[in-house]
Amino acid sequence: MPDNNLPATKDDTVRKPDTRGQQAGADVTLSLRARCAGFWIISRDEARTEQDLIPAIAKAGYTPHFWDIAAGAVEVSGDAIRGDTDYNPPEDPDAMLNLIDKRSKARTTRPDRNVWIMRDFGPWIEGAAGALTRRRLRNMLRPDGLSGTPRNTAQAIIILSAGDPPPTELSNGELTVIDWPLPDRTEIGEILSNAIEVLPDTDSQPLKTKVLGLLKKPGVRDAAIDAAVGLSSQEVQTTLARSLIENGSIDVSAIAAEKKRLIDQEPAMEYFAPRPGGFGNVGGLDVFKEWAVKQKIAYSPEARAYNLKLPKGAMLLGTSGCGKSLLCQSLGAEWNWPVVRLDINALKGKYVGESESRLRGIFSKIDALGQVIVYIDEVEKALEGATSGSADGGVSADALGAILTWMQDRRGQAFVLMTANDASKLPPEFLRKGRFDEVWWIDLPTRAERVSIAAATLRVNGRDAEKLGIDLHAVSDATNGFTGAEIAAAIEHDAMFAAFADGAREITTDDILTAAGEVIPLMKTMGDKMNRLREAWSGRAKPATRPDSATTKVTAGRVLDL
Repeated sequence: MPDNNLPATKDDTVRKPDTRGQQAGADVTLSLRARCAGFWIISRDEARTEQDLIPAIAKAGYTPHFWDIAAGAVEVSGDAIRGDTDYNPPEDPDAMLNLIDKRSKARTTRPDRNVWIMRDFGPWIEGAAGALTRRRLRNMLRPDGLSGTPRNTAQAIIILSAGDPPPTELSNGELTVIDWPLPDRTEIGEILSNAIEVLPDTDSQPLKTKVLGLLKKPGVRDAAIDAAVGLSSQEVQTTLARSLIENGSIDVSAIAAEKKRLIDQEPAMEYFAPRPGGFGNVGGLDVFKEWAVKQKIAYSPEARAYNLKLPKGAMLLGTSGCGKSLLCQSLGAEWNWPVVRLDINALKGKYVGESESRLRGIFSKIDALGQVIVYIDEVEKALEGATSGSADGGVSADALGAILTWMQDRRGQAFVLMTANDASKLPPEFLRKGRFDEVWWIDLPTRAERVSIAAATLRVNGRDAEKLGIDLHAVSDATNGFTGAEIAAAIEHDAMFAAFADGAREITTDDILTAAGEVIPLMKTMGDKMNRLREAWSGRAKPATRPDSATTKVTAGRVLDL
């Protein structure tokens, strides 16, 4: 029953917690006052989580204690809790549960309200070996257990886990499961200030003065904080300390490297460093590129002060080879953000509900990463079973539901780019406004874009079309109906190979024209399908490019020179 005779303080009713950790602590306070007796907190930031829990527990009228297999039961001060003859050595978790149970049933007029934060308890309740301990804990968490004890001797248990969820037997309402948030920008700013405060500042080593001067430069402090979002407090402290010692400054790239290490630990995510050259590697698609570059202003300090809503991302529709994936990877360089490719298929499980659970977990990690570009390629293939009546037992439908909910309700800073070759396989609700800021249609490149693609391909391969005397307009005419990938392949594979085989000479226009003449473009093999896609998306998606000024034929959503 709730502790109704514990009055809410002024802070409880008026002052909103400042940080995400404090907000999570406020939830624990309310749950304890409602006499919830069991919590399972998932956190990879143990020390900081405990710091947030201590005042939250005290605010609910309880005394916090700790237990682990090395130190046993200890006070917050670190002093051991002794004096009970039935208390066995500290590595015995069953004896610890017995101690908690005895204190809850003690007949005393003196308040003895305690919350036991248990650090290493998870492994002791796993599998067949943990059945007895697991059963004892379940008995204590029943309504007639700890929750029903007298108010004076109320006891509660908080189990800290580094990442694993509770066993199935304990996840059906007996434990309140909380995914403890990582440090937010406010907390990271405090960590940064504390790291600078202890720096030496003498005439011979004025490091503190130097760093403070650096942080006064516009955008430097914000860039360091943004780069550190997604790291634990310990990881932030370590990375900042190393940067200050090694470089005598705040190295944003070193912080980003730590984030890459975390991403690489997740099999379903692949990290791409910002692609050198950015949109300079992408020929054409100017309308999308201009739009995408502008979106970054929403992440500025001024936009935060203005309460401007963060963009969610975009869907890129179009046939294979037209530059969708290249756009996603190149945007990272334009924004100087890391790019994370998410493989949804790698998260699918065999059972209904398993895929949804895994996706929700990965989405929580993405939200915690802060400023990253999330790139999901060919999403229609991952969700095909949800719309085609596939006999996969509802696995694809689970994935679809999890993605739809996340795209609608997410609050993280990640900018999501999804691509689809055949949008007809996506459910209609997937593309509605609110899940994406814009839906883009990417067609075959126009004449002007083919010129741009050929020039960009040569430039990426260390060649200047003008210096080599390459006739880009002739190349454009010869590659009419090609995708961007087909143009690039004709130049950097076929034409350059022919030039190298002919005495390692430099590439010429004729090399490219010859190579292009040997290509059978996708438009010839899949022309009917591509035309159906154009007709389907006429007026429903925004063209990613500007039309040529002189054309002979207009197609749905895009001007082509066919």
